[in-house]
Parts: sequence; structure tokens; C-alpha cells
Amino acid sequence: MLLIYRVVSFFLLPIAMLRLLFKAKQDYRYLYQCQERLGWYKKTSANLIWLHAVSVGEVMAAKPLVDGLLQQHPKHNILITVMTPTGRARAHELYNKNNNVNCVYLVYDIKLFANIFLNFFKPVIALVMETEIWPNIFIATKQRKIPLIMVNARLSEKSYQQYQHVATLIKTALRQITLIAAQTTEDQQRFQMLGMPKEKTAVFGSIKYDLVTQHSSYIKRYQHILLAVSTHPGEEEQVIKAFIQLKNRFTDAKLVVAPRHQHRAGEITTMLKRYKLNNSALYSDIGNNIENIDILIVDRIGVLESFYVMANVAFVGGSLIDRGGQNPIEPAAAATPVLMGPSRYNFLKVCKSLTQDNVLFLVNNHNDITEKVTAIFIDKDYASQVGQRALKNIKSHQGATRKYLKFIATII
Repeated sequence: MLLIYRVVSFFLLPIAMLRLLFKAKQDYRYLYQCQERLGWYKKTSANLIWLHAVSVGEVMAAKPLVDGLLQQHPKHNILITVMTPTGRARAHELYNKNNNVNCVYLVYDIKLFANIFLNFFKPVIALVMETEIWPNIFIATKQRKIPLIMVNARLSEKSYQQYQHVATLIKTALRQITLIAAQTTEDQQRFQMLGMPKEKTAVFGSIKYDLVTQHSSYIKRYQHILLAVSTHPGEEEQVIKAFIQLKNRFTDAKLVVAPRHQHRAGEITTMLKRYKLNNSALYSDIGNNIENIDILIVDRIGVLESFYVMANVAFVGGSLIDRGGQNPIEPAAAATPVLMGPSRYNFLKVCKSLTQDNVLFLVNNHNDITEKVTAIFIDKDYASQVGQRALKNIKSHQGATRKYLKFIATII
């Protein structure tokens, strides 16, 4: 199976490059430093801690860990690898002033490129965020006796079923890992069922809970703001329909839409015009000053924190369609009530916990969104109570970063 994978991966390389060109039509940054994906790098450093975070969400989730590593291991440098321009841009924003942190694209998972990558950077430890499994890279890492830890590991039931189709290959890849530190017991068990030895798995919790910022005392400037975050095609229209209904009752209501992929901002603007909602603007034009507009479309990364705090209620996307839902921790950490659709398998246990504490509420369509948002808009005390429950829930799950730092310290 490994041989087949290696042959297929090699012959798929031209298709992968064509895919980059296709994506570059939507986001030109896919062409920037694209040679790195083939192992052509410019600089390296000694005593490298390598952390792979596929995109912007993983880069943000890894921030508490990266900050802790920089503090505890000042003589080490950190290499962050990503797969997307948005992830690279976010890493640059976070660490461009820190000479101990470098960010590059990870090579494609081809044996030759994996060897080039590891021979060039020579990391002392490898930390891979969440669910990234790269057989060739993992094998090359173990051959060099580099400890490999899967950080914040999660494996949904859907992903588990998909991996079953290539179980032998996945088992081979997993056997190269020093430790899989899972978010939940369920994640741990799925990795074990895929072939990971029990003694090489542990439950550390999610480091995303450690991202909580101190803004519980923030005073909201507006009373009726709906935030729709990480939305996908098919979801914005439901949110817009709900907003039209809300606007009839709450004339000062405002909507902030942050699509999962920022290049879709133009598409959403066109949709608003179709509904005759013309009092809108892009974040790139006016920032977060929504005083004189009804609808703001967020077309920049790394700016959502202020909106999580500002909003009275947040809808988290990828949940009205079958995408498993995006991360509900961030709005909850801002003491903001959360709405999600029924598709939640990416963060099943997180959603279950927030639902049990009456922080996260189920919506199936625009009418449900209107109903839930109305209840929050009209009752400030109720909204405040939900917010306080959200903060309590988030704080009760913190501490994973400390576990990682303690474990890593025993290796490097």
C-alpha cells in the first residue's frame, strides 16, 4: 500500500501544481513562494522546533503553544509550516517581529521532497496539529529519530470511516508517531482503532480553550449585532433572510458576515444587492466601524476577535450544510451566545458541552435564526446570563497547553 501511495503521489504532482494555478485565480497568494512546496527553501536555523499547522485556524489554535515554547525554550527557534496562504499570512502577522519564528509552506508528501525538507531544516522535534497525516513525511521523520507528536489531535467519525478505506497506509503512518495527544477520549479511541498502540496515545484536551482573551468586561457599543462567522455557500442566504426579518423589528440591527474564505466577499456583496440590501461595506474599506452601515462583510483574516466581543449573538457556519461545523469556542470565549446548524461532527464534544450549558443553540433555517436571535436581542439579562455560562464553560476546559509544554520539555 505504501508503494502504491508513493507512485500515485509522484504522478499526481503535475495535477497538484495545476490545482495551485486554479486556486491562484481566486487568491494570487497561492503562487507566492510556491517553490517551497517542492523543497526549495532559502534559510534555516539551529535548534528548530517544527510545528505544522495546515491553515489559519490551526495557526491560531497553536498560538498558546508557540508562545509557551518561545518562553520556555529561548535558545530554540520555531519553524511553522502551513498549506494555505491564509495560514501563512496569519502566522506572519503573529510572529513577523520575532526573529526566532519562521513560516514556510510544507512540501508535498512525496518521499524525495520529505527528505529534502528534513535534511534542510533538521528539526529536533516535530509537532503536527490536529488531523494532518502524511505517510512519507512521517516515515522520514522517524528514520531520523525525530520525535513526532500529533498535537490537539482529533478524528471525527466521518474521517475515521474514510481512513478505513486505506487502513493499512494510515496504520503505517501512525506507527511513526511518538505520541498522539487527543482532544477527547473518543478521538483517542478512533486513533487506536486505526492501529495506533494504546500506550502511544493520551488525552490532553483542546488547546483552543486556552485562546480565551480577557474581554469579559467589554462594554458593547451596540445592542443588536448578529455575527455570522466561517460561513459557506448556502449559509449566507439563510442568514441574510433572517436579518431582513430582524431588521423589521430591530431597526438598529446590524449584521457582520465573515465567510470562511475571504475571496467570496464579492459573491456575498452581489447577493446583498439581489435582496436590495445596499447599505453594506467591506472591512478592507472601513475597518470595524459599523456606525453608519447595516451590513459589514469581513474580507480580511485575523480581525475577528473584536467582532466576537462586539456581537450580541454569533452564528457559526459550516453547520447548516454538511461540513461538520467550524469552531464555536472563540465566540463562546467572548461571552457571546452561539447558534449552529445540525452538522457539528468536527467539534462534536465541544458543541455537546456548550449545548448542555445552554450556550449553544440549534438552528435549521432562517426562521430558526430569527427566533433565537430575537430572544437574545429583547432580553439583555438573558443574553448576559448565557454569556457568563459561556465563559464558565470555556474556563473549565483550559489547561491543555501546560500539558504539552511539560511533555515537550522532557524531550528537547
